[in-house]
Amino acid sequence: MFSESETIEQKKSLRRELRAKIAVIPEKEFTEKSKIITTRLAAEIAKFPGKIIGTYQAVSGEPDISTLFALKLRFCLPALIEKNSPLVFREYHPGDSLEPSHLYNHIMQPGVENPEIIPDIIIIPLLGFDTTGTRLGRGAGYYDRTLEFLRKKKKILCLGVGFEIQKILEIPTLPHDRKMDLIVTENRIYRF
Repeated sequence: MFSESETIEQKKSLRRELRAKIAVIPEKEFTEKSKIITTRLAAEIAKFPGKIIGTYQAVSGEPDISTLFALKLRFCLPALIEKNSPLVFREYHPGDSLEPSHLYNHIMQPGVENPEIIPDIIIIPLLGFDTTGTRLGRGAGYYDRTLEFLRKKKKILCLGVGFEIQKILEIPTLPHDRKMDLIVTENRIYRF
């Protein structure tokens, strides 16, 4: 059993290792794998007609799943409102303008003119995962706080998204870490 500070350091080390693995994926391979992941996601989402889909705008190293927006579904994107608070989801239609988050200017999000909605399904990027459904994120805890908050309001299906090379034997956890229901990679869908 590790202390909280030891677990935090282990997670930081894993993040560095996983970022390095992702960084060396050739661009063409990255694009192909992203397309396969998107196809798998579309098939999974099709099982839940009429549901609101929370997804993301990819940043460095995250699978580009933006072609999902071509589906005739109701989408929303996360918005960072306050540091260390849950994310807010705002309705998004392809073509809507996005603005940089005031907290992290590399993250694009819908503006306040887009209404807030609660998704039924949330697609969450990851840096790492294990076969128990544990997700390693970027370390700020926004998705963990959001899932804890929203799951008190309604049942939400969480789909983690990443590449197979991001799978590791075990991710150290802290009490606030939230598990995924499914993790989608270019090789398969893991169900938990």
